[in-house]
Amino acid sequence: MAKYIIEKELSDRILFIADEYRNNAVGGIAAVLQYYRPYFETFPYIASYKSSSLKDKFTYVFMAYIRLIYAMLFNRKIELLHIHTAADGSFWTNRRFIQIAKFFNKKVILHIHASRFKDFYNEANVQDKAKIVKLLNRVDSLIVLSKSWKSFFEEITSSSTNIEVLNNITQRVELDAKCRDKVKNYDKLHCLFLGEIGHRKGVFDLLNMLYEHREEFRDKLCLHIGGNKNEDLLLQEINSKGLGDFVYFDGFVVNDKKKALLSEAQVFVLPSYNEGLPISILEAMSYACAIVSTYVGGIPELIENSHNGILINAGDIEALYRAVKTLMYNKELLTTMSQNSLQAISSYYPETVLGKLHNIYKAVLY
Repeated sequence: MAKYIIEKELSDRILFIADEYRNNAVGGIAAVLQYYRPYFETFPYIASYKSSSLKDKFTYVFMAYIRLIYAMLFNRKIELLHIHTAADGSFWTNRRFIQIAKFFNKKVILHIHASRFKDFYNEANVQDKAKIVKLLNRVDSLIVLSKSWKSFFEEITSSSTNIEVLNNITQRVELDAKCRDKVKNYDKLHCLFLGEIGHRKGVFDLLNMLYEHREEFRDKLCLHIGGNKNEDLLLQEINSKGLGDFVYFDGFVVNDKKKALLSEAQVFVLPSYNEGLPISILEAMSYACAIVSTYVGGIPELIENSHNGILINAGDIEALYRAVKTLMYNKELLTTMSQNSLQAISSYYPETVLGKLHNIYKAVLY
């Protein structure tokens, strides 16, 4: 049993509004709540989103609004709503939750996980930009995932808006000796990609790079891919490019399968085009992986180039090739980066992250 960091006296007063996180739900917000839950003695919670048909999504959200109104009327303990949001439809849906909370004079923390919030804001028309800013200025505290995101939100909100940087969270992992010293245990470079299958995460850039250099990599590298969405397209790309003998699609992975892939991986590759602060990178670091990723979102605050990973510009397939090749041929560098990942991950463990969140709650409530 985890030691409670947010005890009942405080947790009873907080209501979470977020994506469905139970039963192996998919997504970054769901992953964060899965890590949070064991450290809260109680966890008042309303699910605002569940992956389903469009009709069912509307029904789900409508019922969430009803449940919130019911909670506001009959649960007198609740003083603070901790609302987790992405961009686009998620943001507009959560706008209503904030309005309901404020109608009942409750405090609100808006926790922004969106990897593309800048695009969402910049692409909005004048009227929608004004609505976005008005809503951000209305909450009692705004939580963002990195210093770079804080700078962005400081530019568009009023000077009185309280903006806090709170790291994403990952679990402490007890590694066996084999996992701690991965480099000497394998003849091939074991790479891993975990994430949504699509353009944004850069997985097809990774396949294109491997295709261009397949003869060099075929006997020296293997890549496992875990994720959901566009599975048929991914398999088609792997097969049409003739990569099936060293690139493997494992589907959406959770629990023991996910742990096994992370334990075996030496290099975690995430060539994303936009991100917040990816849980997948945090998890990979906790399993002593060197990281190959991009200069987007909060990733440069997590990965120090040439220290615990290699960063490239999004879409630069030649740089992606050089990064993977460097780690494939330089075991000493790979070993150093692996150990540096383990050292760097400690500030993302629950004791640190939820300790700061505890202080944010106290500041808002008192």
